[in-house]
Amino acid sequence: MGWYKEGKVNVVAGQTSVTGVGTNFAANSLVGDAFIGPDGQWYEVINAPSPTTLSISPAYRGATVSNANYALMPVQGYQRDLAIAAGAIIQQWGATLAGLGAVSTENVVPVAKGGTGGTTSSTARANLGLGTAAVAALVGAVSQSGGVPTGAVMQYGSNANGSFIRYADGTQICWQKASTAIAVTSGPANGLYYGSVIWTFPAQFYAAPVATGSTQSDGVITVDLGGPSTVTQFSPGVGALASIASRTFSLNLISIGRWYA
Repeated sequence: MGWYKEGKVNVVAGQTSVTGVGTNFAANSLVGDAFIGPDGQWYEVINAPSPTTLSISPAYRGATVSNANYALMPVQGYQRDLAIAAGAIIQQWGATLAGLGAVSTENVVPVAKGGTGGTTSSTARANLGLGTAAVAALVGAVSQSGGVPTGAVMQYGSNANGSFIRYADGTQICWQKASTAIAVTSGPANGLYYGSVIWTFPAQFYAAPVATGSTQSDGVITVDLGGPSTVTQFSPGVGALASIASRTFSLNLISIGRWYA
C-alpha cells in the first residue's frame, strides 16, 4: 500500500491536531500509521476521525505552517490484521460453510438440492411446479384470454341489482335480497293469485344461468313459481293464496353460471 499524500495540511507548533485541506484522512489512515510532517519528522497517528482531521503524537515539533506537504505511511501489520479478520470469519461461519456441502459449488442450486434451479422467477416457478395462480392476485379484477385466466383468482362486486362474485375458472354467482311490491291480482289459477318480477343481474353471464329464488310476505303463504332466465335477467313468477292488489314481498334470488365460455 503506497503512502498517502493527497491535499495539504495546516499544523501548529506544539499542537497534536492536524487540519487537512483536500484530504481524506478517515479513509486512508489507521491508528498507528506514521505521519511525516512538513518539518520532515515522524509522528504516530492517534486518531483519524474525519476526512480533514488528524491527531498525532507527540505534539508537532516544527514551526506553524499552512498548506504544506505531508505524507501518511502505513506501518501497521496489514497482513496480520487481515489474517486475524479472516480467522474470525472462519471461526464464526466455518461450520455453516462446511454444512453447505455440494451446494457450495453450484452456480444455480437445483431443486434436488433445495434450490429453485432457475435464475429467473419464471424458470424457478416452472421448476417448482407452480401454476399461474402463483403470480395472480387473490382478489382483484378477473380476466381471461382465449379461455385462459389472466387476472386475479376472484373478484367481488355489487351494485343496485345485487352482488356477484367471479372466479378465474369462469364460475359466476349473483345474488340479491330485496323487498319489492308485486301485484298478485292475476288469477286465480289452481287457487293461486300470481304476479312476476324481473331481476336484472348485477353482472352479465356468458350464457343463461341456473336461477332460483324464494319469496315471503307477512301473513300470506307465497310460492316461487320459477321462471326463465337470460344472460342479463331472471323473471320468476310469484304466487299467493290471497287476492291483494299489491303486496310487498321479500325476495331472495340467486343465479349460478359462467362469465366466459
